[in-house]
Amino acid sequence: MVKFISIFLLGLIGPIGLSQTISRDTTLMGSYFSIAVRSDDPEAAHAAITASFKLISETEAAISSWLPNSF
Repeated sequence: MVKFISIFLLGLIGPIGLSQTISRDTTLMGSYFSIAVRSDDPEAAHAAITASFKLISETEAAISSWLPNSF
């Protein structure tokens, strides 16, 4: 039973070795953020990470008590 489940799960994530992990980190809102994306398409992975950091930055700009133009 365990072997069947393992093979089934590997089938869900696709062939091993075709995708890669793209990661970046930064400091926003006074906190360390690290985002990793596993994808067959590096450009899409970078775009997803950039969009995520942009959203965090926009949230910081809107709610930060440290930035003068917030609230």
